[in-house]
Amino acid sequence: MNHHLDLNKLTRLKLLGKGSFGEVYLYQDNNGKKFVVKEIEIFNDYEIPYLLKEININRVLSEYPKCHPQVTCLYDYYIEEKDKDGKRKGIFIYVYLEGYYDIFHTLLKLINNTDYNLFDKIFRNVIKAFKYIHDKNIIHRDIKETNILINDEGDIQIIDFGVSSITPPDYHVPLAGTPGYIDPYTFNYNNCYISDTYAIGIMFYKYLTDIKNEELLLYYPLDVSYSENKYKQTYKLISEKIDKINFPQHYNYYKHLLKNMLNPFGIRPSLNEISEYLKNNGKAPLKINDYINCLNRYPKSPSNDSHKTSRKASRKVSRKPSRKASRKASRKPSRKPSRKPSRKASRKPSRKASRKPSRKPSRKASRKASRKASRKPSRKPSRKTSRKTSRKVSRKPSRKPSRKTSRKISRKTKRKVSRKVARKTKRKVSRKTKRK
Repeated sequence: MNHHLDLNKLTRLKLLGKGSFGEVYLYQDNNGKKFVVKEIEIFNDYEIPYLLKEININRVLSEYPKCHPQVTCLYDYYIEEKDKDGKRKGIFIYVYLEGYYDIFHTLLKLINNTDYNLFDKIFRNVIKAFKYIHDKNIIHRDIKETNILINDEGDIQIIDFGVSSITPPDYHVPLAGTPGYIDPYTFNYNNCYISDTYAIGIMFYKYLTDIKNEELLLYYPLDVSYSENKYKQTYKLISEKIDKINFPQHYNYYKHLLKNMLNPFGIRPSLNEISEYLKNNGKAPLKINDYINCLNRYPKSPSNDSHKTSRKASRKVSRKPSRKASRKASRKPSRKPSRKPSRKASRKPSRKASRKPSRKPSRKASRKASRKASRKPSRKPSRKTSRKTSRKVSRKPSRKPSRKTSRKISRKTKRKVSRKVARKTKRKVSRKTKRK
C-alpha cells in the first residue's frame, strides 16, 4: 500500500495538536476529503527503526481500506529525503473521522454531574477498544486522555502508537510513557499488558475523585529511594478514596475493580478478565491470574528492584558474591527454626566437642592426651640441647683436663726418664772404668 499523497497539493486547515515527537495537522484535498497528518522530525538515523515499528503497528491494527472503528486508520506513510539543511521527516497520514474529540472533555462531566451511567458506558467502550489491541499482541504504553478520542454517542477511537511495543519479541524496551500514568511496578519498564490496565484505572480514578495532575505525580514517583512501605501507604490512601465514591448499588462493584486495577505490585487483572467481570456486572468473582504469565517474562535485576531497596543496598546487591559467601548464605538457618536442623547447626556442636573434651573422655581422646603429654616433655629439652650442643658440652670438660694432664704427664715422664737414663749411663760408665 503506497498512495503517496503529496502534501504540497493538499491545503493545511489547522493545527490539531503538538506532542513530544511531532505535530498533528488537518489537511484537505480538492475533493473535500480530509486527512490527519502527523509529522515527526528525524534528527538521527537511529530514530528510523522506531518509525518503522510504529508503521508496522498501525498496519497490523487498522490500515486502509480495512479500517477498524476503534483505532485510527492509516491511509499513507513515507519518510522524506533530506533537504538542504539535512532535515528529514516521517509522514503518517490517517483517515479523518468527523465528530471525534479528546475524551478529556467528556470525563470532566464525571466531576460536575457524577453521571455514573455515562461512566459505565465510557469505561466499557475503553476496555473493549484496548482489549482489541491486546488481542493483537500490542501494548499501547501511553494511555491518557489526549490519546483517546470519543464522539457524542460514546464511541471510542485510539490514537498515537509512538511508544507502543509488540510482544513477545519486543520486550525490555526503554521506559516510556507519561509520568503519573506509568506502571509503578517499574521492573517491567511499563512494557506489559497489565501496565495498560493500571493506566486505564488511574485515568478514571483521577476524574472520579477530582485529583489534579500534580497530586497524581506524587503518588508513585520513579525514585530509587521509594520504599515498599511508601507504596503500601499510597495504595492505602487510594483505596480509601475509592471507598468514598458514591456509586449506586448496581455499580458498586466498580470499587472492587478499581482497587485491583491500581495495585502497585503488579497483581492486576488483564483486560480479558475485566471484560468477563463486566459481562456479569460484578456478580461473578474477578479472576486475577493472567498477570503471572506477563510478569514472568521479565527477569528481576538489582536496578529493577529499586522500590524495595535503597541506593546503598542496590549497590551491595549488584556486587557478585564470592563462592564462600554464597555457600555460607545457603547454609544460614531461617529465622523460624524448622524441625530438621540445618547443616551448620549440626556441625557446630561436633566441632566444639572436638576442641573441648567432655568430662568423661573417650578412648581416642585419652590416647591423644597421652600422646600430647609424652611429646611435650620430649620436645622441650630437645629444643634447649640439640645434638651439637650436647656434643660440645660433653667435649668441653674432657678436652680441658686432658690437655693439661697430658702436658704435665709428658713433662714429668720426660724428667723421670732422663734421670733414669742418666743413672744407667753413669752406672755403665762407672762399671767400664772399674773393669779397666
